[in-house]
Amino acid sequence: RAGGRGRLAVAYRQQPLGTACPAVPAYDVVPGYITAAHRDPLVIPREIEHFGGHGELGCVVGTGGRHIPIDKARECIAGFLCVLDFHGPADTIEGVDLEKLTRAEWLSLAQLVRMRTASQPMGPYLTTPEEVGDPYDCMVYMKLNDERVARYWSNVVLHGFERTISHLSQFMTVLPGTIIQLGMMSSYSISFSKGGALPQHSFFRVDIERVGYLKSPIVDER
Repeated sequence: RAGGRGRLAVAYRQQPLGTACPAVPAYDVVPGYITAAHRDPLVIPREIEHFGGHGELGCVVGTGGRHIPIDKARECIAGFLCVLDFHGPADTIEGVDLEKLTRAEWLSLAQLVRMRTASQPMGPYLTTPEEVGDPYDCMVYMKLNDERVARYWSNVVLHGFERTISHLSQFMTVLPGTIIQLGMMSSYSISFSKGGALPQHSFFRVDIERVGYLKSPIVDER
């Protein structure tokens, strides 16, 4: 996986009017040990004021390498899977004065929040490219306790899997097993505020057309 153990998130197309489109994919690398499996409980730590998340489409690299042409990058994909990307921003932690933090300190704290929560459920299985067809023509549905709260289309991505794989391979070896996510495909992210009325035995679910569904029970320690 990238960076030893990790996943990559890709920029999406929803840019403010007048904003120039980036020439290369935007991404971040997250440690693989914060991943979780289908039906693993998602724990919201008591120190987090606000906690949110959204569903994403991901792919797993089957054949890696260096200097992969864009038109050959699709052949590197072994399959696709569902991802739930949850996050608790560093500025929502009780007792943290954001104005006193440097940018590096803020990013480090944000990563610690993610590592504390095992906030990247993935799965539940790998769906082959042949079964999925066009990954940029899939509807994605977000649900809370079986009630649909949002839907969006995977076509909103700007660069996609192929350009990201090709770009990364120009300066690093893309390893088999690397997980690449399309990132947030909507401006909507479901959130859970401290003190909110979240019913017991709640769960969050993402359904992706022709890929499958992923479900995470929510354990709120607050």
